[in-house]
Amino acid sequence: RDKQAHVRVRATMVNDVLVDNTAPTPYNLIHLGGIQCYIDGYEHIIVFNDYSTGDQLLYDAFIGMSVPRFSVEFERSETQTMRPNIGGYYLNNGDMLRNIEASVDDMRKYYRTYDVNENSEYVSHARDLVGYEEPAYLNHLNAPQKSKFLFWKGMIQQKGSRNAVRSFINSEHFVDAKVDEFWAYKLADFGDARPRFNPRIRLSVNDGYNNDLRFEFTDPKNPTIDKRVTQVTLESQTRWVDLPSARADLGGRNMPFEAKANTFDFDLTKQPTVPYAGSTASIVVLPKCVTGLIVAEQTVTVAVSGWSELKADLAGKGYHKVNSRVILVYGSSATIRVVGYTPDAEKLDPIEIRDTKSNTSVIRTKYWNPAAGSHYYAPLTHIDFMADVDPAQYANETDWVENKVGTVWMNTSSFAYLPYEDDTIFPEMNDRIERWGRLTTWATTEVYEWVASDILPSSYEDDITVTGSPIKVWTKQNSESTYDQVDLSPVNSWYDHASTFNALLMKDQRLVLTVFVNGTVVANKLGFDVLGDIASSGTPFVDQYGIQPKDYVTFTFTPPQDLIEDGIYVQDFKFLTQQTSEGTRYYFWVSGKTSEGSRHKATVANLSS
Repeated sequence: RDKQAHVRVRATMVNDVLVDNTAPTPYNLIHLGGIQCYIDGYEHIIVFNDYSTGDQLLYDAFIGMSVPRFSVEFERSETQTMRPNIGGYYLNNGDMLRNIEASVDDMRKYYRTYDVNENSEYVSHARDLVGYEEPAYLNHLNAPQKSKFLFWKGMIQQKGSRNAVRSFINSEHFVDAKVDEFWAYKLADFGDARPRFNPRIRLSVNDGYNNDLRFEFTDPKNPTIDKRVTQVTLESQTRWVDLPSARADLGGRNMPFEAKANTFDFDLTKQPTVPYAGSTASIVVLPKCVTGLIVAEQTVTVAVSGWSELKADLAGKGYHKVNSRVILVYGSSATIRVVGYTPDAEKLDPIEIRDTKSNTSVIRTKYWNPAAGSHYYAPLTHIDFMADVDPAQYANETDWVENKVGTVWMNTSSFAYLPYEDDTIFPEMNDRIERWGRLTTWATTEVYEWVASDILPSSYEDDITVTGSPIKVWTKQNSESTYDQVDLSPVNSWYDHASTFNALLMKDQRLVLTVFVNGTVVANKLGFDVLGDIASSGTPFVDQYGIQPKDYVTFTFTPPQDLIEDGIYVQDFKFLTQQTSEGTRYYFWVSGKTSEGSRHKATVANLSS
């Protein structure tokens, strides 16, 4: 309510309705039925001096000079109070600085364009992260900072086209401009300029009733039978956020997830062979599981090489798919090329769940398929080597010393997953999902850190000032006083499991043999006993344990307790020695280390778990 302004009636205005009443009182005067007013109101008035702090003339009444326009930038309140917002600051030595709460709130504005204060410190830092370079040539047009950034933003999107020049000459200072033909030459790569699209589907409260949520993007003509799987087609109007846009972006495809082609070449003359279909076939083991494949044979005609596709299970010449990693090629001895298709992990990342009401991200997750190499990125940033052999060079006394201390190695020789991707082993989709990302029963996660110590590895565990266990390797006695290192790492077998079994038992039949079929233990006996069972029953090894050619078979060997007690098999330490001016230094791998000596923030003990 305005308490300062008043509207009054002049005392000389006589009530012309009651002509007999001429008393000069407000109640006897004429009453107003309405009024029309034009009012200019101001809540704040900013008063400027004649000169700025930079000694620039702003106003001179004598010569009639004045600046026609000022631009004012300030932080305003979220509510419409019509006044600058000074909240979120504290006074420090005469300066107004942002407090912690306001600084966190500013993080929401890092990458905004229009509603940010150009004088804020975070604006320059945020724009530096996206490669912003201030176009200094716009200073000649007296362009403000926001206009410069908007111009640069549009220029990046339109770089290499005439639109970038048209935007520049939109200023009233330009009459015309011409583009030289050399300007169109490519100078650098600025990334993929094609627009990215992110199809979105709706999640309801009912979707959260189950522990896991499964969607299958299928054709409406092929409905999903399993009730635990929710079918999504391009006809599902209630699922898609914007169905017309989704159809346009996906190009009418019912399966929006594209595959990635992996190409492998094999020389069949170097591959093992087995009898097959009255002939001989070469065993080809692919480096990874594939969901689909194309096999082609190299052909040479008049010194011109090409490729001729082979057909599956065709009489005479072709290939037979055993499982998702093994194929048999028969009727050919040339070089073959296998194109295997796997899900394209890059096109599936990231997957985001958003709250549409608050327009915030609830969670961002990545495509996870560890058997195919798609791991969660956070632990891998702390690992320097992932290998099935020891990367340390023990013969080099100058390389693997102090400069390698803190290096982290994950031993993958005893690291394997169930064949959860293989639809020949687990035909049911639910069986594959239930085993997704699960390690086999024989697999162990071994992570080591390279350390330096003044004491031998044999005394390392007795030192209470350090943590962890030095690495040990198996050695076998070959004379009364000498031992040789032996490799007892797990051995994988592909297709011809009987031949692999016979070759492995030639090592030492006194060892405990454990056989895993698709991750499940089927035998755990001394090699002698396994051979005895085969001899007494007259049943071949693969038939006795029901092993099929398509199965994933792994053999592990462990010295029994009596051979260890007799000193036949001994676990010994492996380390590197260096003589320094301060004495002898020992370098070796340690597992379970929890000290802060690692070059990484995570500890080896946490990575192993």
